[in-house]
Amino acid sequence: MDVDLDKVKLFEIAISDRNGKIDFHPSNGDGDSRDWDLSGSIRHPKNHLAEYDWIRFDRPISVETRRLDTGTVKRI
Repeated sequence: MDVDLDKVKLFEIAISDRNGKIDFHPSNGDGDSRDWDLSGSIRHPKNHLAEYDWIRFDRPISVETRRLDTGTVKRI
């Protein structure tokens, strides 16, 4: 498959119901899985922790949020 990445534009934002800033909770893990970074959410995880008790979300980072109907993300 031929991929044309010139047509791709990266927006380093989280989509939300409001514009502003919010804590994003990226995953990390215990022991051998401490570099696990394959999930994350702007909502603090609950049920995920009950099912996978070795995953942690203990290092939130502040990220910019945008609504889909405003500003630069209208083109998406």
